[in-house]
Amino acid sequence: MPVPHTTSKSFKPIGTIALGPAVCKKITCTHDSLAFLSPNSLISSPHPPKDDVDATALYITNLSHQILRLIYNERDFTHPLLQKHICPTLSSTHDPDPDFPNKSHADLDSHVAEWVQTLKANPSFDVQILDTVAEVQENGRRARTWSLKRVVGLPGGLCKESVSCGKWERRGSTWVITSVSMLRGVSEFV
Repeated sequence: MPVPHTTSKSFKPIGTIALGPAVCKKITCTHDSLAFLSPNSLISSPHPPKDDVDATALYITNLSHQILRLIYNERDFTHPLLQKHICPTLSSTHDPDPDFPNKSHADLDSHVAEWVQTLKANPSFDVQILDTVAEVQENGRRARTWSLKRVVGLPGGLCKESVSCGKWERRGSTWVITSVSMLRGVSEFV
């Protein structure tokens, strides 16, 4: 059964995740204090064992949140964490949107190039990461993440909420995101 986990700071959780003492001990032994929230600590930190879906859900939730933060907030497209955990052949699709044409990308480089072009055309464009949830399959080899984001700085003073769904695979001891689908929500004025 999938184990959801959330990083939400602004929403009340719909469900909770109960981590047993063994999982909590692994997390506290592996990571000093809250240092595991830093993207740099994730580069060399050991991945949870594939049969421990609770710890894996927590790990992937944090990893996904850090990747989004590096791309959207810090705009650091060359960080080692991205190179390690994003598949070079990452495919991404965007829902049709009247403000932006329907786009699909077959690799990470074209996805990043599109993002850089969007930032140049819209300097006030910003993405706020509201929540990230991970679901790990029982076999511990695949996972999905859902991230709720608010996009501000759109033309005409609009903002939108969007959800992205990421597909993850465990390759050896490394989790890699292989595809992302982005669904855009309703526009509103800020």
